[in-house]
Amino acid sequence: MIVQDALTAGKVIIALEKIEVSNVDIEKIEFSEVDELRLALKSKAIIKARQHAESMCSPLNQKVGNAIFISDLSDNYRANQMHEGVAGVQIRGYSPKYDKEFKPADVQFEKIKVESTVNVKFKIE
Repeated sequence: MIVQDALTAGKVIIALEKIEVSNVDIEKIEFSEVDELRLALKSKAIIKARQHAESMCSPLNQKVGNAIFISDLSDNYRANQMHEGVAGVQIRGYSPKYDKEFKPADVQFEKIKVESTVNVKFKIE
């Protein structure tokens, strides 16, 4: 079964638990707008690199010129894998078979961490 959000996934898991289905696996979680987020992070990283360069050039009475080199140092393999398996999900609860009092599952989805690292070299004027 494919669900589109954490709230629905939680409801499905709780519904399955109510009918005593306790062997549930979540194979993959992903963020549908991760590519847009990565691009935005790279842009912010480049802006931050320029700000750092300007703060270092200012005491020298020099100015930061155009970028002469830009490289993306992000780990694309890890980023493309997203979160395989259940690493990003925690399910806590008790099976009615082992506990007389029914306690619904506490389903929690961890935040997906997206990072971006860039190397930018500027001309100094």
